Amino acid sequence: MHAQQTGAEKLNTRKTFLKLYKVKIEIIKIGGNVIDAPEALDKFLRSFTEVDGAKVLVHGGGKLATRLSERLGIETKMIDGRRVTDDDTINVVTMVYGGLTNKHIVARLQSLNCPSIGLSGADGDLIPARLRPKVPVDFGWVGDPDSADINVPLLQNLLSMGITPVVCALTHDREGHLLNTNADTIASSIAVALAGENEVNLTFCFEQKGVLRDISDPESIIPTITPETYAGLIADGTVSKGMLPKLKNAFDAIEKGVKSVIIKHANDINKQAGTTIKALPCPDKHVEMPAAPACFSPGKDEVGKAVELLSCLISTPSLSREEDKTATIIFDFLKANGILDVHRHKNNVWAKAATWDENKPTLLLNSHHDTVKPWTNGAFDPFVPTRQDGRIYGRGSNDAGASVVSLATAFIALYREVLPFNLLLSITSEEEITGPMGIRCLLPELPPIDMAIVGEPTLMQAAIAERGLMVLDGTSKGIAGHAARNEGVNALYRAIDDINILRAFKPEKTSSVLGPIKVSVTQIEAGTQHNVVPDSCHFVADIRTTDAYSNEETLAMLQSLVESNLKARSTHIRASVLAEDHPLAVTAREMGCRLYVSPTTSDMSQMPFPSIKMGPGDSARSHTVDEYVGEDEIAQAIPQYIRFVKSLGKHL
Repeated sequence: MHAQQTGAEKLNTRKTFLKLYKVKIEIIKIGGNVIDAPEALDKFLRSFTEVDGAKVLVHGGGKLATRLSERLGIETKMIDGRRVTDDDTINVVTMVYGGLTNKHIVARLQSLNCPSIGLSGADGDLIPARLRPKVPVDFGWVGDPDSADINVPLLQNLLSMGITPVVCALTHDREGHLLNTNADTIASSIAVALAGENEVNLTFCFEQKGVLRDISDPESIIPTITPETYAGLIADGTVSKGMLPKLKNAFDAIEKGVKSVIIKHANDINKQAGTTIKALPCPDKHVEMPAAPACFSPGKDEVGKAVELLSCLISTPSLSREEDKTATIIFDFLKANGILDVHRHKNNVWAKAATWDENKPTLLLNSHHDTVKPWTNGAFDPFVPTRQDGRIYGRGSNDAGASVVSLATAFIALYREVLPFNLLLSITSEEEITGPMGIRCLLPELPPIDMAIVGEPTLMQAAIAERGLMVLDGTSKGIAGHAARNEGVNALYRAIDDINILRAFKPEKTSSVLGPIKVSVTQIEAGTQHNVVPDSCHFVADIRTTDAYSNEETLAMLQSLVESNLKARSTHIRASVLAEDHPLAVTAREMGCRLYVSPTTSDMSQMPFPSIKMGPGDSARSHTVDEYVGEDEIAQAIPQYIRFVKSLGKHL
């Protein structure tokens, strides 16, 4: 019995194999209605056997899983066109994808003299995947694979023996669970994994002749799509729904080394036809590129795109923990505007500039796309972007949609520019609730960061500091007794004594920028009836912390002064203070910005590096009934952000 190979051993095996067998590999995914039509599928498989050289076939499950679920009395649940895979449904899709459909395809290929083997992602540890997070939508047993985890040696060995792997839309989590997985994603991931040392082509086959300009006209094929033209296709509605994830996988593959990606009709597998996906060329980071004008003035196209994006975000509800759809919109917007290196972690989207150099410091441009719940008695529908008198009304327009679209547009303008530092963009979630799935969980995924500009409505003035926040739950204990007989120990009196101590609290150190720590007791609760001395009293304290002490130090100091037990609901919202001689502050003053202490908190509180807060809009409008931002504020913010970034380089 052989021991399981380690990751390093697998890598060495792969390298040895590649030295001996460097091959051209075709990755072909078949899906759509072809899977459900026996004659169409048989015709495709005949053509597939005629594809020269090494090849891998990836297939979905068609509609058979839905029909079988109905026969078994299992409800089919779909969210945004994606199947919710509960315990019963994973059994159904396993039977259909990994059993009936997969084995029928393999049997037919064998009859056509095409040696093949049917595989799921669990077979041979072919495709491990991560269970998709249950927030904001619980899709159940659904997995997201990573090309880096695919068992390349297994595929290479099968191909070297002339065997064609036929891979179904199932992966596994290495903990004994099968996972339903998008077949387009599996095909793209396999193509990327094999592309490192091979010439790999990826083809998506279905019942249409390619990506169509007019879905009612089967001949209206779009011959080529680039990230630039993709933007227009999304804006005019040509590309939508199911084609969006297919194109997302296509761009991901072509940008990660796959030689060609084509979307075509299943009948045209051996023909020069369909829609070709092309990435924009990425310049060498060491080559000096022409600098943009010193004073960038965005034209109608740039501002128009930013306003269109803002309108799209407003019309898509994105309450904290429910930002999945706006994350997709932002991801697609960046891709469509030529940003090649775009990533998504949970509902956070981030991207690196094209001129990335590991030897340079990094500037982060950050804002958030979640919103608070809207009011219901306003003059405007909060989820309908309404343009009136030069204003854009809608929930999140001011906080912080205007900053999101302005920073994203500035990042696109600076994407290929050589700067004295790296440029990183992140548009994050859960800022309004300082949730764990926002910037806090994203930072470990990002490259090292040296400083940040945080987009929030500040009228484009520069907030260089904001207080931290701790909410403390205080509990005092006593002994219950009858009030008339002076029995017991009154927990309420003990709490009052401690509250007075907290009220008089004066720390030894005071922040030179934020002043002293502020302690305010805001709630108190004790007793159940008038004639019983309470044995417990609960109170709540609002603590506004400073940079003089950490939140943990502040909590320890307060606890040492009182008998009540103090428990912090969270210590994550920390004070942030930017030194006045830091390049960010120097640049802000040079541009005529007013430097001030912000009364509100933001993602600055989560950042362990110097940061400054500035963006279009006014904090006073945030969370109001008819929230709005001026179109002119966006038009002015974009060039101001760009000038700020360029000017910053002079002070590093």
